Amino acid sequence: MDLELTDEQRMLGETLTGLLEKKYDPNARLALIESDQGWSRDLWRQYAELGLLGLPFEEQYGGAGMGPGELAVVFEAFGRALVLEPYLATVVLGGGVVAAAGSPEQKAELLPRIAAGELLLAFAATEARSRWSLTEIETSAVADGAGWRISGQKIAVVGGDSADAVVVTARTPEGTVGLFLVDAAAVRRDPYRMQDGLRGADLLFDDAPAQALDAAADALAAVESVLDVATAALCAEAVGAMERALWLTVDYLKTRVQFGQPIAVFQSLQHRAANMYVSLEQSRSMALLARLALADDSVEHRRTMVRAAKLQVDLAARHVGQEAVQLHGGIGMTMEYPVGHYLKRLTDIGKTIADVDRLTELVGAAGGLVAAS
Repeated sequence: MDLELTDEQRMLGETLTGLLEKKYDPNARLALIESDQGWSRDLWRQYAELGLLGLPFEEQYGGAGMGPGELAVVFEAFGRALVLEPYLATVVLGGGVVAAAGSPEQKAELLPRIAAGELLLAFAATEARSRWSLTEIETSAVADGAGWRISGQKIAVVGGDSADAVVVTARTPEGTVGLFLVDAAAVRRDPYRMQDGLRGADLLFDDAPAQALDAAADALAAVESVLDVATAALCAEAVGAMERALWLTVDYLKTRVQFGQPIAVFQSLQHRAANMYVSLEQSRSMALLARLALADDSVEHRRTMVRAAKLQVDLAARHVGQEAVQLHGGIGMTMEYPVGHYLKRLTDIGKTIADVDRLTELVGAAGGLVAAS
């Protein structure tokens, strides 16, 4: 098996990295965080021009028909730059659920608009008492003629502040969990800035009109398959963030002078930096495992491998992020210096989709990687 990037993937990574290096220096990112939107519409347009917004969608729906390998390249570059745009929310989660569960007509209507940068989506599944469960939800859906009405509340919806429409999980009168598309204008939003600088919102649905997504098989199966892809993408993003945090730290150790010499000469600090590098390379391997697992025909095997990969990545991210800040000392805690922002983003990645405790529980219940192999 060839594990190297293809020429196309390498070109994609170089093009995107070049764009982000020009647009995403630390001061520019801080300005975006403080702006009303919280991210760049101009960059979103450029993502569309590069084909990034339609990357995973089928060509018949305006996409590029690319797979997890290309998505991993994009997210690793996003992780290095700490990108603020709602790509995960719109393309991977919202767009991914439409692609997995929508009817051909719904996909033809929505996906080309996402690919063109004309439509922002968010995926709302989490509730105050649902923890990490997709089924422990109180949001309800009732039929209303040819459509539906949604009532309930969703919390911590990434990109929910700026989405034009929201894909929502809700319980039907039959007791099953369904997927519904709601116009954001019919939703009451409580927007806020998250710990890592990204924007999100709590959403209140009060008898909001909705249309059901045509999940031909099972809505939960469609959501879980999308979450597997999103989990693998987050692993790649964490690798990019860890890589940049590590090299910021190494550069700082080489230039910070104490007792008349750079602190990089102190052996204990060299050992700590080396351990950070080990964690990074372990994570790189596990992110690759997650990406390759997405091609597995066995759903349970695929899911266990992806979850195990994120478990290791989250543990390594905590180590690398915390060490990066501590080795910088006081400057690592300031808003003006970027290394603390990497720790914040890595921490939020560790709380997205499932945290370490939940992943440990799920992987252990599946018998671990030994049982999955």
